Amino acid sequence: MLVESRNRKNKKSLKILASLYSSLNKGITRLGDKFQRKGLSGHLPNFKNPPPGCRFSPRCPFSEAQCREKRLLYVR
Repeated sequence: MLVESRNRKNKKSLKILASLYSSLNKGITRLGDKFQRKGLSGHLPNFKNPPPGCRFSPRCPFSEAQCREKRLLYVR
């Protein structure tokens, strides 16, 4: 389950969440007679040596400098 803790009015965070959802199985769309899965571009992070900021930033289409530099707060 994906949960977002930011203000719902923040359009950037909603776009990031939409990107995450589209990469899941629910992101399959019908194209003619074939099904096409929407994927995310970019590179997977190195799990042994993760980036200093958000681990999703290398693949995020909305990533900014602060995303790559600061670690975000996660809510469980």
